[in-house]
Amino acid sequence: LLVAAVLRDVLLPGPWALAAVALGALPRLLGVQAENVLEIGDDGSRDEAIELMAKGLDKESQCFLVRLRQAKGRLKAAAKAVQALALQEDFPDADFLWKQEALEAAIRKG
Repeated sequence: LLVAAVLRDVLLPGPWALAAVALGALPRLLGVQAENVLEIGDDGSRDEAIELMAKGLDKESQCFLVRLRQAKGRLKAAAKAVQALALQEDFPDADFLWKQEALEAAIRKG
């Protein structure tokens, strides 16, 4: 019942931070749904809440978040997650990738 309420709040704009804290504090409630919640919630509007939630999840779910952001082209957010979740060993080039993309975009704009 608690899981259903928290998952419902994940989809609402206002209570996201509270839902993220609850899910991060009680990661076993999510079980296999952790990656689904990360995928639904990680839309760029609440990165800090998502990272806070991910801190309480297992390493596999944390790495999923970074790979998800990279796949969406959100390289700066991926690098930020790598720092927040202490995954530098798993993603040593994350910071370089977003800086390279930013430089290339600046060069294209002139």
